[in-house]
Amino acid sequence: MERGATDPIRQAVATGEFRKALALWNQYAAGLREELSRGQLSQGDFDEAGALVKWCRLELLCVRARALERLNRLRVAAEYAAPPPPRGAQLIRTTA
Repeated sequence: MERGATDPIRQAVATGEFRKALALWNQYAAGLREELSRGQLSQGDFDEAGALVKWCRLELLCVRARALERLNRLRVAAEYAAPPPPRGAQLIRTTA
């Protein structure tokens, strides 16, 4: 594999472009399969792929944790939000 082949995947994951990251990952994996079938996959290529998987996993766990934290904050905010006043309710009543 060429050097830096994982950089676009890392960039897409880091910027939250997960569909793009998946497409790039599939392309990268196809390249690995092709080189493996030709017997041209080096230990360095294996190491680079392993490092990419570890990095992506950690990055995605962080993204997931941030999303869960945001969801929990929304749930708490919904619990403490004042209910809307009933329709037709008046704050000031006047007599005619």
